[in-house]
Amino acid sequence: MFCVVRDLADCELCGSPVRISGARGVCRSCGAEYDVIRHGRRADFGTSSQLSVGAKMYSTSERIYLGPSPMPPGVSPYPPGTVLYVGTEITIRIGVLSVDEGSFRATKNIDGSLQSNCIFIWHKIDAGAWEKIWTGNIAVDGTIDRPYTITKSGTHTFYLEFTGTDKYAGCAGGVDAKVVSGDYGSSEQVSVNAQAALTVAVNDLITRKPVVGAKVVVDTTESVTGDSGIAVYDTLTPGIYTLTVEARDYKSETRMVQFTAAGKLEEVYLLPLWAIAAGVIGVGAVGVVAAVKLRRG
Repeated sequence: MFCVVRDLADCELCGSPVRISGARGVCRSCGAEYDVIRHGRRADFGTSSQLSVGAKMYSTSERIYLGPSPMPPGVSPYPPGTVLYVGTEITIRIGVLSVDEGSFRATKNIDGSLQSNCIFIWHKIDAGAWEKIWTGNIAVDGTIDRPYTITKSGTHTFYLEFTGTDKYAGCAGGVDAKVVSGDYGSSEQVSVNAQAALTVAVNDLITRKPVVGAKVVVDTTESVTGDSGIAVYDTLTPGIYTLTVEARDYKSETRMVQFTAAGKLEEVYLLPLWAIAAGVIGVGAVGVVAAVKLRRG
């Protein structure tokens, strides 16, 4: 019994199509034979050809996790039921696990070359629609992280999809000529809930790093930023508020912000006093900021 799969792109000897049956390939023109080592679902192989030729089959499992941003290695993803706020940046961590080998694998073709643009991250935007928010590949063994900023309240659902199931990471193309029906693998869906809030992110204007310990005052309600430089106000009603941000060794800033029922992310970049004194930053009379070159020597 043979399971006919597809043609290889070309024969190494004459360039003609090579027909793959189970774990054996034969050139249609010159008759050259090939042993095929395949990775994928067991349904892609005939039982007798497995036993007689000994084709290797590495089943794969797609994994996707949601966690804080940044999410270092070893950090657990958000537990089920986690509630975030509009304006929060999260990490989408994805990987394709070789179940038989117990390790995550790079997205490669059968010949070992890197397969490009074969992984998709999908985001559910309403009850019946999905948007593709990232396309790419895993260039090294393991997993990769993609940032995503929550832009509206509600449930945000994601899943990972990749094309093909014939080799590590299941990509098609390259040595294999095309993707056929059924050659798509998808992960389980993972979700987080986001509620409307005024999220204030305070960063250093020069380094772009979070400012820890900044005092954030919305009208008369005061909060202090943590390690992420973020302060969250989740009990506000829609309206216009006065926002004041102060931090040691920084020039304070005051502005008006409009908060709606959909939530809002307000990014504040504070001017470090050392930069003003050194002439790296010039501050105009009406608050206009101009960056200038730092003199050397």
